[in-house]
Amino acid sequence: MPPREGGVIRFPQPPAGSDSVPASDRLQNLLHELERQFDALPVVLIDEYDAPLTHLLGRDIDPEPFIEVLREFFGLLKRLEECLHFVFITGISRFAHVNLFSALNNLKDISWDPDYSDLCGFTEADLQGALLPYWQAGSGNLGEPVTQVAQEPRDHYNGYCCGIPGLDENVYNPYSLLNCLNEMQGAAASRWKLLGWPNYWAASGTPQFLVRRARQGSFGLSSVPPDQLMHATYDLTNIDSGSLMLQAGYLTLRMD
Repeated sequence: MPPREGGVIRFPQPPAGSDSVPASDRLQNLLHELERQFDALPVVLIDEYDAPLTHLLGRDIDPEPFIEVLREFFGLLKRLEECLHFVFITGISRFAHVNLFSALNNLKDISWDPDYSDLCGFTEADLQGALLPYWQAGSGNLGEPVTQVAQEPRDHYNGYCCGIPGLDENVYNPYSLLNCLNEMQGAAASRWKLLGWPNYWAASGTPQFLVRRARQGSFGLSSVPPDQLMHATYDLTNIDSGSLMLQAGYLTLRMD
């Protein structure tokens, strides 16, 4: 539904004697105004909710002030739940012992839910359907059959499984696959025969908290059962390296 004519979202004025409006009041006003103008409950999308905390890993910084800000924010969303259609939160770390979500106690963790296993990546059906023209064009640049060209991405970018390995479908890393398809349309693809297929995801930048952890000499990968890796939770002082790398996208699970 389009916004009502002349719709302008106005934030409340600062109270007397103050230069600013509390962030919580501004957010609450924004949600109410969106509902009023669009005649629908808004959706809140929170990407990388854990970024303020992962930046603290390996550093001698008290995390409690950061945790308190996040706790207040999620508590506000809980109080405003009647004004929201739903809230969708993403992140790479499962912090369980910092009491972040004590107020927002109606969350459902879908990280490894088979019903959502193909939510965040391209599937094989996507490659054989909407993306097929790009493979066909790329095969001409590489001078190879489409079937052979399409097999290489399966080996390089199709290692993510967000369900049960061996049962649920693997998905292609969207960042890597889209970069691959883009370069495949030009002359850059001809270099792949000499240099190999690019590792776009690893080259995009390694999270600094992983680098700091490795430099501290506490980066060991022990033999941990897959179910423990998939569902591991941790606090800021006790983090399993294998679980962290899996959740950050640098490890995957395979059933042989």
